[in-house]
Amino acid sequence: MKNTKFNSTITPEEPHLYILAIGIDQYKDISVNLKYALKDAKDIKAKLLSQSATLYKPQNIHHQLLMDKDAAKTNILNDINEISQMIKPSDSFILFRSRAWCVVTESVLHAHS
Repeated sequence: MKNTKFNSTITPEEPHLYILAIGIDQYKDISVNLKYALKDAKDIKAKLLSQSATLYKPQNIHHQLLMDKDAAKTNILNDINEISQMIKPSDSFILFRSRAWCVVTESVLHAHS
């Protein structure tokens, strides 16, 4: 058995964080309107931004908040597709929707490309 050692001259890329928060209080069907989903999305996004500042450079944190009518399926899918084109293996993606957490890794995003 032999060992081989090499030193790379390629500088590793700094990791990026992508946050997509979705909050919908106002639905077309007013019988399902919520009171705090939008507030929850804003609060969680703010908390993620403050906490991630200890791990990521500010310019490497990308965040989006989709609210009420702007949180249509088409807009959500468009934002996820845009992120999937930019994200790299060393990056992270957090998707927060109203009252449900969903953490998606880079490999899952590329599986849909």
